[in-house]
Amino acid sequence: MAGFPTGHTKRQKEMARKRAASAENKAFKTGAACNIFVAYVYWNPTSRELEGQGYLPDDMDIPDVNN
Repeated sequence: MAGFPTGHTKRQKEMARKRAASAENKAFKTGAACNIFVAYVYWNPTSRELEGQGYLPDDMDIPDVNN
């Protein structure tokens, strides 16, 4: 994917792997506890893909994040 960094060290990849799961869980729990839309998206240097987690309350439409 163009525009994303590729020169990560092994240590950086390990830190991203370990911390991302915690951040994803925290994002979901925050959205559920506060009944708010939450999106957490990050570039995974190991899989070289965008990954993330989110929460959308049942009574809410998907927000237009382009504005």
